[in-house]
Amino acid sequence: MLPKTIFGKIAEETNRYAEQTAERTGQPDVHWTPTNEREVKAYFGLWILMGINQLPDIHMYWSDNKYIGNQGFKECMTRNRFTKLSQYLHLNDNSKEGAPGSPQYDRLHKLRTLVNATREAFKKYYRPGKCQSIDEGMVRYKGHHYARQYTPSKPIKRGLKV
Repeated sequence: MLPKTIFGKIAEETNRYAEQTAERTGQPDVHWTPTNEREVKAYFGLWILMGINQLPDIHMYWSDNKYIGNQGFKECMTRNRFTKLSQYLHLNDNSKEGAPGSPQYDRLHKLRTLVNATREAFKKYYRPGKCQSIDEGMVRYKGHHYARQYTPSKPIKRGLKV
């Protein structure tokens, strides 16, 4: 369970990033309106539902076809609003990020708010039992990341080890 303040922080940083983008490009996004804590919760809720009811394309959830579209998604927020929130979603202030190589540099700066919140939640709520078994696995990943590994003898040759 994440602290309730995390969604307010995400809303604040998302609004800040939209403003920073408008300043950087010199033109405000006429389709953007500031978000709030309630809307950010709804946004993450829709992502959870997308994991339960999987469709081949995100835009299909808002389809007018009664056999494909999801009425709950349409009532929660419009497809365009969902797309705009995805475009500007931010968890931390980019202007406070340290330069690479400096002592203030943090590879996880953009996710630090969420990492700290989940770490605190695990400390508070997770009480492991006496007997535990910990295993590792590889998550397929083809992008560029410093933690990506290559293991030629495994079924998943390139990915992130967890």
